[in-house]
Parts: sequence; C-alpha cells; structure tokens
Amino acid sequence: MTKPVIGIPLGMKESSFSRLPHYAMEKNYFDAVSTLGGTPIALTYNIENYDDYLNMIDGILLPGGSFSSPTEWYEEQSAELPKAQSWSNFYKKLTQSALEKNIPILGICAGMQFLACVPGATMTKNVHQKLNTNIDHLNGAPKEEFSHSVTVNKKSKLFEITQIESFEVNSAHTEAVTAVKGQTVVSATCSEDECIEAIEIPSHKFAIGVQWHPEFFINDKNSPHYKIMKAFIDATK
Repeated sequence: MTKPVIGIPLGMKESSFSRLPHYAMEKNYFDAVSTLGGTPIALTYNIENYDDYLNMIDGILLPGGSFSSPTEWYEEQSAELPKAQSWSNFYKKLTQSALEKNIPILGICAGMQFLACVPGATMTKNVHQKLNTNIDHLNGAPKEEFSHSVTVNKKSKLFEITQIESFEVNSAHTEAVTAVKGQTVVSATCSEDECIEAIEIPSHKFAIGVQWHPEFFINDKNSPHYKIMKAFIDATK
C-alpha cells in the first residue's frame, strides 16, 4: 500500500552566513509523520508550485512557528501589531485550500490558530494578560515535558479519538484563540484557566487543531497524543 503524502509547510530562519533567509522547520514533525505511516514532504512558498502541491498531498500538517498572524484576527487592534510575514500568508492559503477541498488537516500550536481563524475566530497576542492566569503557557516546562492538563468536550471528535476526558499536555505559546465562529467548535480547554486548547470543524473530513505539541509524545501507543496524530494519518489514506 502506498503511504499517504503529508505536506508540511516550512518556516523561515535568518542565516548566520548569508543575507538571505533559510527555510527551516523542526525535524520532530517529519519524524512523527514517518513513524505513524505517512510520507512527509516539505512545502516551500513558491506560488508556481502550489497547485502541484495540492495534487500531490493527501493531508496537511500545519505546524507551529514564531511568526505574526494576519492583524485582523487579533482582538488587540493597534499600530504595534507586527505585519504578517510571507510564511503566515502561505499558511493561510494552505488552510483555506484544505477546508475548501476537504483535505485532512491537523493544526499544531500556531497551526491550530490558523485553522480556527481562517473560518472567523479571534485571538489574543498575550494569553497571560487576557486570562490573568497563573499558568505559564510559554515557559512552564520544556516541550518534552507536560505543563498542564486539558479538559476535552465529550461530544467532540477529539474525545472520540482519545477516549479521555482529561490529560496532560505540553505548552509553548503566548498567543491564543479567544472565540470561534461558524462551524468551528472548541473541543478542549485548559483545565485550570479555560484557555482554548483544541478546536475542530465537525463537517470536515478531518480538521482538528491542538494548541500543544503531540508530536513529542508518540512513542506510547496508548497516549492520547499518539492517537490524535495516528487518527490524522489514517484520515489521509
């Protein structure tokens, strides 16, 4: 059986020896897709290749990244908001295509925020200020360690996949989704401060976003993190 092809868009990183930036993305995303039975391919921002990408891939893994989202998504409308960069525009285009063409999509961290906001959600630049929370969503623990727990909506596809109402997650973000819109639903929140931690679009074949990084915890097949990523790969077959 041919393995499903999973497109993973790249980020950008400044070069230490050139004025030109580098494409870059954490290796862990690619390793996780390979381990779970998919063939990961890196997607660059060359617009002339875009239609070829869509014809080639069976699913999209939208990863996290340190970049600015479109300014109109933020609650805080001010001149201080940084402008969206080229890679965030590419993320937005990919998300729109996945939703329009019913391509399975898994959004992780910033990828979840795009999956929520393309259909109309709003977000905040500073989750700690917005929620006045004691939970350190950015530096509470390294990505390889759990930081806090989430509570899952028992009527969600996320619960159908994990069969767990509450479990521990890692955390590495300062921005967060504050309200969803349309067919998008909230499928998990932080157990301590109710920060939106997972969203999904039930009408789509597979459109789930999680604020944490499940790719760090796929060695245990009984883990909800393994189950989430495996369900995504299975949906692409």
